[in-house]
Amino acid sequence: MRYVFADTVYWIALANPNDKHNAEAKLAESKLGDAAVVTTDSVFGEVLASLSEKQEIRKGALLLLRSALVHPNMEVVHQHAGLFNRAIERYERQGDRTASLVDCISMEVMDDYKITEVLTADRDFERAGYTRLMQNPNES
Repeated sequence: MRYVFADTVYWIALANPNDKHNAEAKLAESKLGDAAVVTTDSVFGEVLASLSEKQEIRKGALLLLRSALVHPNMEVVHQHAGLFNRAIERYERQGDRTASLVDCISMEVMDDYKITEVLTADRDFERAGYTRLMQNPNES
């Protein structure tokens, strides 16, 4: 079975029709087929934090995430001490790269699941050796 990871950028783009990545997220989603999608509760926390002040989008984002939690092709990995500590170590090792701690948690989960493809336009994943399934609209 094919597994892909869903990053914060993807979820925000799906939740917000005005997001600059919305069209790319929908296109990437349409190409998933029967792939299983993996994400983390840390990603969901980042999504809700990002959209918390946009009242018109907040409820839709919450509905989207709640439906993802029960979707049969979705797995949400919950943070635990071992995962968090490994992510902190990755964060420290990254040197001048800019991946956030949540990205480092995501990358640790991707490595655990042997996932190489990520639903994101965030180039930090590409720099870390993963394949982005969305392109940043500002890239040529």
